[in-house]
Amino acid sequence: MKIKRPAFQFYPADYLGSQRVALMSLEEEGAYIRLLCYCWQHGSIPSNPDQIARLIGKGASTTLATTLATMFQPHPLESASLVHDRLERERDKQDAWAEKSREGGRKSAEKRQNLKGGATTLQPPLNHPSTIREEYREELREEEIREDITPKGEAINFKALLDYFNKVYGKKCTVIPDNAKRSFNARIKEGYTKENIRYAMDNVRIDAFHKENDFKYASISYFSRSKTLDTYGQKNDVQPKKYVPR
Repeated sequence: MKIKRPAFQFYPADYLGSQRVALMSLEEEGAYIRLLCYCWQHGSIPSNPDQIARLIGKGASTTLATTLATMFQPHPLESASLVHDRLERERDKQDAWAEKSREGGRKSAEKRQNLKGGATTLQPPLNHPSTIREEYREELREEEIREDITPKGEAINFKALLDYFNKVYGKKCTVIPDNAKRSFNARIKEGYTKENIRYAMDNVRIDAFHKENDFKYASISYFSRSKTLDTYGQKNDVQPKKYVPR
């Protein structure tokens, strides 16, 4: 489940520069902003026009609801829901920024402890990659990818997971949001394996729906969801089964 954040960044230039927004009536624009707020708070809006009309408020017509539904996109996992691409990108940016800030805080605390000459639990063990000679680091990283994205043990090596994700999708992501880490660990406890996660990444990479949408739904968090693993998480030597949201 996504962490609920109280606000999202609003960019007036982008909003006012949208031709679709510029062509809206005042009624449509007000209703659109209301739906954006609901979508941010709850992660999605229903795809049913009658339900959308009720969300907009008293007196809203299904015609208005149907018009505004075109500003949203099909939910990649829930057929009766819609999401908003820009809000999803803002949500991922907030998660990544929060994780980067926490990592910066940990490194700062470690540096202060080292300057004081005191030991800290944040210091890496002797067999950590940072203490191994340079010529063995690449070999160790490859070993981590092979061992920790397969179903050996219960703990997930998130560095190896992120390396594999970046390798499959040609990305340069540097962090996995904390809420995604919790979701991955929850999936393991539920009985999914690290191999299911790896197969899901492989299968989504060649899935027709995701190709057509330029993999915009295939964030690292996407692979921490049980529906994703149920749909794509099995070994398939030919072609993965299609999952096309309706």
